[in-house]
Amino acid sequence: MPRPEGGGRPKTTSVFELDIRWLGRNGFLERGAVRRLCQTVNCRVIAEAQIEAKPAALRIRIGERCDWVHLERTEQPLGGERRWFRRDECGRRAAVLYGFPLACRKCRGLAYPSQRETERDRGLRRARKARARVGGSGNLVEPFPPRPKGMHARTYDRLWAAFIQAERRAVEMTAGALLNSSLMATGSAICEK
Repeated sequence: MPRPEGGGRPKTTSVFELDIRWLGRNGFLERGAVRRLCQTVNCRVIAEAQIEAKPAALRIRIGERCDWVHLERTEQPLGGERRWFRRDECGRRAAVLYGFPLACRKCRGLAYPSQRETERDRGLRRARKARARVGGSGNLVEPFPPRPKGMHARTYDRLWAAFIQAERRAVEMTAGALLNSSLMATGSAICEK
């Protein structure tokens, strides 16, 4: 049973987030680099950080507070390497750290947004994802986009079927909620399975 809106653990999207993959792509991990990072949530600045890269660690300064995060590398089976943060507090490797002082998702007690979705929202997200895979917009009212050049017909058919199934489930959940709310107003309700 889904939790009521506003209940449960806070989400990862509501706190400062430091992703090692993003930092690597944007030059923050180059030895000796000192860069500024500004993060916003809902058009509101939640943190401005100065990040200084050392050989095996990062120094992150937010305001007057300073935090050190150790860096670790793991070899990949097909070559290359993957970078990780390692926190002394819990000893876990993590690609993303949250809040300040920085900690992994589990130590912070955060939930991913998808963990708090209702079944209806999950269906809508899946339908939008299928549309995006074929180059469409997130607008579910528009017709499903035609098959892009170079995409296998079988792949397109699978995405179209996933879209139809997700959209159908979201519509069923919306209709059920509307019917239940109208019946509640009259004093009776339908029990869900």
